[in-house]
Amino acid sequence: MEVDTRISRLRELWSDHERFCESQLLVDLTANSQMSRSLLIKWCDLLEGRAVGEKRESLAEKGISPNTEEASWTSLSLWIAEQIKLGVQPIPLPPVDILIESVAKGPSIDTRFVALGFLAQDFSDNLPAKADDLRWQDTLLLLKRLTAAYPSVP
Repeated sequence: MEVDTRISRLRELWSDHERFCESQLLVDLTANSQMSRSLLIKWCDLLEGRAVGEKRESLAEKGISPNTEEASWTSLSLWIAEQIKLGVQPIPLPPVDILIESVAKGPSIDTRFVALGFLAQDFSDNLPAKADDLRWQDTLLLLKRLTAAYPSVP
């Protein structure tokens, strides 16, 4: 892959990452612990399409807060950038720990990746290193979420 092409792809990655950070809604898993996991996952999926117009106060009452931090390189975006620099194509799914570092902030996790948060809780110290080690349903969901978040990454 030519240098110019890689530079262009890195710029596209940064644009994707800025949009990802700006649209990030964080759900506090401890504040919603009384809700069943499957219900919380479905609720977060439904919320994704509607939260844009919802008032911040009503989101806060539900244990959800928008990301207020400016976009900066995360473990995930740096990992993707490294794959682009190396000319890897197609880019594989990232290591699970890198993904979790990028979508979780304390007890809160990005609503798009709430199912992954539960996986991390279930596995505790034995979290699979690679997405290949997850159940195929979890891997497919992860692929769909990452493709939506980073459309420029092949």
